[in-house]
Amino acid sequence: MNIKEIARQAQVSVATVSRVLNHPELVQPETRAHILEVMARHNYTPNWFARRLNLARTNTIALLVPNIEGGINQKVVAGVESVATKKREHRAFMQHPWPPRGGGPAAAHGV
Repeated sequence: MNIKEIARQAQVSVATVSRVLNHPELVQPETRAHILEVMARHNYTPNWFARRLNLARTNTIALLVPNIEGGINQKVVAGVESVATKKREHRAFMQHPWPPRGGGPAAAHGV
């Protein structure tokens, strides 16, 4: 079930359903109650991640470091974590061995 199907079931526009989700105070109470009832009947919950992708903003920070523990990387990760928490950003920290195993372009350049 998506927002278009909710709109069709509630016999309102997609824009009205969107307003109920994002600015409910702008929708007449009777219309809002009807749309919320249709959502409840269909167990609809908005997919906020998909919405953020549609807006070209996921509020997600990804950080790839060779070693999260110790040294400067630990300080960088801690700093990113601190700022991301304050800004309510999602974060994904990943560790990847460096230099790459098996050579590859980076190893060929002495990196």
